[in-house]
Amino acid sequence: MNNYLNNNIVLINMYENLYANGIRIDEIIQMFKKGEFAQYSGFDFGRFRVFVDGCLLLLILSILVDTFISKISFPMQPGPEIG
Repeated sequence: MNNYLNNNIVLINMYENLYANGIRIDEIIQMFKKGEFAQYSGFDFGRFRVFVDGCLLLLILSILVDTFISKISFPMQPGPEIG
């Protein structure tokens, strides 16, 4: 079992190669039948899913900040009088 980062790099490369020419379901089914995914465990795919979810959350946050929050002006609130 690879560590977290190496596991994600390996799976990213696998998905890049798998989908390089588009998504072809018949090829994926044949790969399952040949056992080409047997080298990965469910735990590996689970860790990759956590990584992908984290990346998507960061992307969405970035879009929200760029689109909405940066365009909102917050008026100065009066502070308590000192003295």
